[in-house]
Amino acid sequence: MVNESVSKKGKAPKHAKTHTKKKSKQKKDVSKAFDERVTPEELNEEDYAVHKFFQGKTQAALSKLIMDTPLDTDENKRLFMRAFVLYIKKCFLLATSSANVTPRALPTLFDVENTRRRNYALHVYNFSLRR
Repeated sequence: MVNESVSKKGKAPKHAKTHTKKKSKQKKDVSKAFDERVTPEELNEEDYAVHKFFQGKTQAALSKLIMDTPLDTDENKRLFMRAFVLYIKKCFLLATSSANVTPRALPTLFDVENTRRRNYALHVYNFSLRR
């Protein structure tokens, strides 16, 4: 009896190959994206506007923004998601004694549609080691 997934030469067919290299590469890129500091010169116009808007925001300003943002358009939904993610990071994940948002939290706001693929545990761990 021969295993159907293995060919005569002992190699797995092309459709049976695993993609572990791609997954580990994606994880590495995601965790790296948290720790990179960005400069305004590296950003496109939209990301630069987001960076300038949230730079120096306080916890009170973020909570007011979350409560006052209507969810009627896609742009307002993205603004709400960005403010909410930043608020959670400021209050719970990357808590500091400063009233302002830490600049290390800003790069994650550029791609808020993919928050589930981010490695927040590693991000919090790295942040706590740097303090």
